[in-house]
Amino acid sequence: MRLLDRYLLRELFAMLGLCLCGLLLIYVAFDLIGELNRFQEAHLQAGDMAELYLVKIPDILVFILPITLLIALLYVVTTHARHHELTAMRAAGVSLGRICAPYFAAGFLLSLMVFALNEYCVPESEARQLQIMNRRRDVRTSDPMVQKPLAFRNIRDGRTWVIEEYHLDTGVMLGPIVDWNENGANWRLVAKRGEWVNGVWNFYGTTKFATNDLANLEALAAKLKHPPPGDGVSQYLGEQLSPGTQALLTNYSGGTNAELQRDLVADFNKIVRRGPLYDAQRFAGAKLSPETASEAARNPEGTELIELNRALLMEAYPLELSPNFRNAVNLWKDKIPQVAPNRLAMPQFAETPSVFAGEAKFSRRLNAPNADSIEFSIREIREYLRLRPDLPARDRVRLQTQLQGRFATPWSCLVAVLIAIPFGAPSGRRNIFVGVASAIVICFVYFILLRLGLALGTGGILPPWIAAWLPNTVFGITGFCLMLRVR
Repeated sequence: MRLLDRYLLRELFAMLGLCLCGLLLIYVAFDLIGELNRFQEAHLQAGDMAELYLVKIPDILVFILPITLLIALLYVVTTHARHHELTAMRAAGVSLGRICAPYFAAGFLLSLMVFALNEYCVPESEARQLQIMNRRRDVRTSDPMVQKPLAFRNIRDGRTWVIEEYHLDTGVMLGPIVDWNENGANWRLVAKRGEWVNGVWNFYGTTKFATNDLANLEALAAKLKHPPPGDGVSQYLGEQLSPGTQALLTNYSGGTNAELQRDLVADFNKIVRRGPLYDAQRFAGAKLSPETASEAARNPEGTELIELNRALLMEAYPLELSPNFRNAVNLWKDKIPQVAPNRLAMPQFAETPSVFAGEAKFSRRLNAPNADSIEFSIREIREYLRLRPDLPARDRVRLQTQLQGRFATPWSCLVAVLIAIPFGAPSGRRNIFVGVASAIVICFVYFILLRLGLALGTGGILPPWIAAWLPNTVFGITGFCLMLRVR
């Protein structure tokens, strides 16, 4: 990098930093004054408000960075022109295009920065702000990270999902029902819970035992009273039963015994929640499925551990304990019940947690009053449009306009460079603050044109790509033409 480039960039970034800090403070101050009543109603403390504005910084930067660059560049270029530095550079044989090269490089890098913020930070900012706003409320408010209910139709793969409750942060679904067609047969899966584990959807029934899980009370009681040789599970369970249950077992002589059934189920539910049940020696005589053995080797915790413990007991007693249809993962083929295990992996389900998270976001925001309020990433919009070919025309146009806007918005930094140079470069003893006033007028006109383009695109009057790129195109061409006239 030449000495001249370093000098120009040093002057630009010094002023850019000052303008950025100033505009950030002004934005936060005015926003704080306007939102103070809401913060008081939400009982936010000083730390909460500081965290809230920290979360909002990416969103604020996307809005003010082009404005800041325009103001800083107008000020710097006007200063160079007033002190005849640009005249001296051009007299030394340096063309105006070469002088402006570092400015265009800075505009390009800042455009990439805005693109990254738009794609990776801004879409998640709204949910995080809602979490902070709701964390101290006395009344119950809906959790922004939980979608109740969620319906999703995957036309591409022919699957329909209806989920009672979906948690966006963990990818856990409660009460999922999945309908699909496979090899000409209609299938339905109903579970208590679904979870994305190692790239595969796993569905679970209830973690609790019920009395109708005891398929053969006599055989189970016999094993618990007198564990067969090598049956470490029965020996362990017999020792863990409560004294009352052990007394009922001792006096049990066969047949139906509702009291013993209830006590056994209550003790089993306590045992599976007490801690890790798996021990290689204890389960040496049990025939465990590869999935259960793999899960046991993973040493899960929390709810996963309880589900593993229940599966271990179900597989250790395949004849004595039988998963009833009410507590297991229910599976039908053409309305005929199939084998219903308590945990079922479905690798053929290609939908990822990000697909459901995107569906939840879209279902919440597609009824927003204006297109600019929809904050999605390019990846989310593309995936949603690909999976929803049946989307209503109005929503499809809005999303396509937003998609093009995601591509167009970052390049406003580069357009700011094209506008600032012809306004600031002409020589003369002009007041520096004329450049700042010019920047304000330019920004005002730019944002009017931006809003107008989005409105026309959302309403279907203009094609989405024209609506989104209209401000950049108009100002870019205008700035380029003005640059050619600079002497």
